[in-house]
Amino acid sequence: MSRAISVRWTKHLKDSDKVKLEERLTNCADVLSVLKNILEEDIRTVDKAIMSKDNYQMGAWEFFQADQIGSKRTLIKLLELIP
Repeated sequence: MSRAISVRWTKHLKDSDKVKLEERLTNCADVLSVLKNILEEDIRTVDKAIMSKDNYQMGAWEFFQADQIGSKRTLIKLLELIP
């Protein structure tokens, strides 16, 4: 795995269960890598939508922007959980 496992994965577990979960996460590193790529692609898509001049014509542009920024924040939080 490329970086340390977030404590959010293990904070509710006993030490022995933490080790087991860390092993399971290590064993699925290839799947997590694909998920990371998907999330990064989704973040780039949201960034493009945020910056698109075409969206300035929307009647509820400010709500669209708020929604896109919230989506990006959520995607980043998920990305940060991937070890």
